Amino acid sequence: MKQDPLAYSPRGMLPELAARSVGVSTRKFNEMVVVGRMPRPKKIYVRVVWDRMVLDMAFNDLLDQEVDTRSSLQKLIDIHPVNPVEQESKESRFGKACANSLSATGGDFSARTNLMSLL
Repeated sequence: MKQDPLAYSPRGMLPELAARSVGVSTRKFNEMVVVGRMPRPKKIYVRVVWDRMVLDMAFNDLLDQEVDTRSSLQKLIDIHPVNPVEQESKESRFGKACANSLSATGGDFSARTNLMSLL
């Protein structure tokens, strides 16, 4: 990109400069626009530009969040905690159902799909 001699950011910013002004890549910036975390652009004839002042307000409105270093699995566990008593009960019911099914079918494992519905 050619160096701009202006000492300030222009009011209307092209996508690359708009993304750089909030400190993210163009791809991440576009994702943020799609989900509504950044404003939509203005169209000037065929050019798509972002208003610097609107970007500044949107940036100020972003929630300050700590960096979350937990794994995806840990995040899921934290969102949907498993009650140990409830889990034990499910496992116990599953084990009993397996034993009953296997004894009733003479060891035929084709009934396992019906048993999975107990989980």
